Amino acid sequence: MISAAELPMFFWMHALKMAVYVQNRSYPQTLNAIPYHMMNGMTRGMHRIKKFGSIAYVHKPTGPSRKKLDDKYRIGFLVGYLEGQAGYQVNYSRELQHVEHVTINEEIVYQDRYDDEKSTTVEDWAFQIEKQPSKKTMKKEIMDM
Repeated sequence: MISAAELPMFFWMHALKMAVYVQNRSYPQTLNAIPYHMMNGMTRGMHRIKKFGSIAYVHKPTGPSRKKLDDKYRIGFLVGYLEGQAGYQVNYSRELQHVEHVTINEEIVYQDRYDDEKSTTVEDWAFQIEKQPSKKTMKKEIMDM
């Protein structure tokens, strides 16, 4: 799961939890029953199972904190589910949040959106821009060769 989404290795625990979540709701031929049904006496559908690491668009509610021209959603990526609750666990660049109302695009995974070598926050991006050599410095280095 981690390699398919090309997520950093520190998400291994979320991948393991999600794998167990999916496996408990799937039908193994050796048991002739669904493990979740055997443990809890009820069945759960597979309709809410989504691809690990998929991009998630979480709606920001209207109110005084959201201005007219602000973004109407936050972008994160799917890392799991919570047992016994509706919704998904979505990871933003620096926080993990459980949300019920989310739109998930399974065609785009973590690596398509984020690159570990590049920054994912505005502060890091601005710092990297400042670190880059200026055009004059680059021109001088080329002329010195």
